[in-house]
Amino acid sequence: MERIPFGLHVGRGELVDVAAVPRGRNCGCICPSCKARLSARQGEVNAWHFAHDSDATQSRPISTCDYSAWVSIRQMALQQFAAIRSLECHLPEFRLRSGYGPTVAAAQTVSIEDCRTLIATPYGTADLEGYVGDQRVLIFLFHPERSRPQAQLATPTESWVLAMDLGPVLKLMVTESSAERSCSQILRGQLDHLEGLRWIDHPDLFAVLANESARAEERLQSLHDRQRAHQTGLKERSSFPAGRGRHTTEHPLAAASENNVPRWLHCSLCGHDWEGTTKRCPKGCGTICVSSSPSWRR
Repeated sequence: MERIPFGLHVGRGELVDVAAVPRGRNCGCICPSCKARLSARQGEVNAWHFAHDSDATQSRPISTCDYSAWVSIRQMALQQFAAIRSLECHLPEFRLRSGYGPTVAAAQTVSIEDCRTLIATPYGTADLEGYVGDQRVLIFLFHPERSRPQAQLATPTESWVLAMDLGPVLKLMVTESSAERSCSQILRGQLDHLEGLRWIDHPDLFAVLANESARAEERLQSLHDRQRAHQTGLKERSSFPAGRGRHTTEHPLAAASENNVPRWLHCSLCGHDWEGTTKRCPKGCGTICVSSSPSWRR
C-alpha cells in the first residue's frame, strides 16, 4: 500500500500534513484522486503517512487509484508554490557531456520574482514560472511517475528551463519525518531554495551545440583527409615492381628520355648495358637505378 504524506482535508479544502491531523480515521481527510477516506498512520516504527482506509475501499480496489506518494508531494509543492511570490535559489553550472563539455551557463544564485504555478509551455505544464529580471524561468518537478522534459533542440529557447527531482524529498520524508519535523516542513525546506535543480534548456544551448557540431565535422574532415593521403601514398609505393632494386622515389634516369632519343644505358645492379629509351633494366632485375655514359658504349 502506498504511503502518502499529504491528504485532502474535507473541512479546509486543502492538502494537509499527516502530522497536522488526528490519528486514524478521525483525520477528516480523503484521497484527492478517488475521494476515498484516508486514515492517518502515526505509529512509533514507520514514518507517519496517510493510507486508504481499507473499510472504505472494499468496493474499489486501491490499486486503481492513481494518487501516489509522488503525486501527493507534487500537489503539496504546488500548494506551497501558490503562496510564494519570490524565492532565492542556486542555479548550477550548465555544461554539456555530463559536466565535461563546454559551458553553457555559469553557476549563480538568483532571486526569482513574480512566481506563478501550472503554466502551459512547449515543454509541457511548468510547475513554477518566474522571472530573474527580464529573463523567464520555468521549473518542472519530476519523479518516476512524471518524466523530465527534454530540451527543444530544433530552435533556440528564450527561457531558462530547469527541473527538480522529488526523489531526495521523499527519501528525507521517509527517513527524517517525525512529530517534531513534519513532511510539509521537509518539503518547504527543499522548495525554499529549490534544492537539486538540473538544467533542461537555455537560450545559449542552441548556439553551443551548433558550434560543437561544426568542430566535430572539422575534426572528422581532417581525419578523412589524413586517411586519403595515407591511402594515396600506399598506392604510389605499390606502383613500383617488386625486386631487389625497388625504391620508393623515382630516380631521375627512370623518367622518359628527353625527346625520346635512344642512348646507351648501364644497370648499376647487374652490370648489363643496352641501348634504348627504357630506363628499367631489360634483364628483369627490377632496378631503375641506371646510369648513362659514353664510356659504356660498345
